[in-house]
Amino acid sequence: MELMEKGEHAKHEGSLEAAQLHFTEALTIRKELAKADPTNHTWLGDLSHSHISLGDLALKLLDLDAADRHYNESHSIREKLVATDPHNNEWRRYHSAVHGKKGDLALAKGELKVADRQYGELYEIATNLVKSDPDDLDNQSILALGHYKMGNLAIARMDLEHATHHHGESRNIRQKLVAADPGNTQWLLDFSDSHKKLGDIAMAKGERGGAILQYETGLMVREKLAESDSHNCSLRFDLLYFHDVIGMLREQENEWAEALAHYKTRLVLCEELEAMRPDDESIQKDLRRSLAMIERVRMKLNSSDQ
Repeated sequence: MELMEKGEHAKHEGSLEAAQLHFTEALTIRKELAKADPTNHTWLGDLSHSHISLGDLALKLLDLDAADRHYNESHSIREKLVATDPHNNEWRRYHSAVHGKKGDLALAKGELKVADRQYGELYEIATNLVKSDPDDLDNQSILALGHYKMGNLAIARMDLEHATHHHGESRNIRQKLVAADPGNTQWLLDFSDSHKKLGDIAMAKGERGGAILQYETGLMVREKLAESDSHNCSLRFDLLYFHDVIGMLREQENEWAEALAHYKTRLVLCEELEAMRPDDESIQKDLRRSLAMIERVRMKLNSSDQ
């Protein structure tokens, strides 16, 4: 577990090579454990989780072949576990989530039919789980994930009507989840992500006001999480995105003071990230970009005052 925690920490800090090293070491150990006792379901589950972590990392690094290999390994393990106990809802949830990962990979490859099939499997399992126990919050979370993935597929197909439906359903479920458990960090992140997607859809429709509302809600949730985790680089990069897109939309609405406020906050975030990762050239570029944004909007403000 310590190696997996180190890997997750490195990933959040943007040290992907270090994360890969930790995850790979954990995978090696878990392979040996599962080989020593193939009937130990806990060790098999851990092995599946290691493959998912490495698959996610490979997808982030655009190593699609490695991602495919790890997701397939995880799927094979989860399929066997569910076969031994088809009524184990926890295993069914994990199994459905692997279908979501395989769908993400297919989407990254542009294989929309494959993504549709994988997301459909996820959605079907999630729907059945909720039917069997509608009060289980974890079941509801998987159903929200199913809607979220189907919404992403609809966006890829430029089907904004279905994208709005699925991401709206996902947001509604996640809103109930965070109300039931306000301290659940993952559910808060998921809730914020749903608002971001709804903002993306509104922007694609040309509905700037609706987009701003969705992005600002997503930003507010992310800000609260960042306040409670001052060393989390990943959250700060998320905040950069929100301030960037909201500032841009405010500019398009000629709301210069509001845009300037977002760009100033963006600059502060860049300075914080620079202190955390002084050798990261991408942060230096973001910092320079923030300064250029502020200068541009200040010029607009000055011209509007004259």
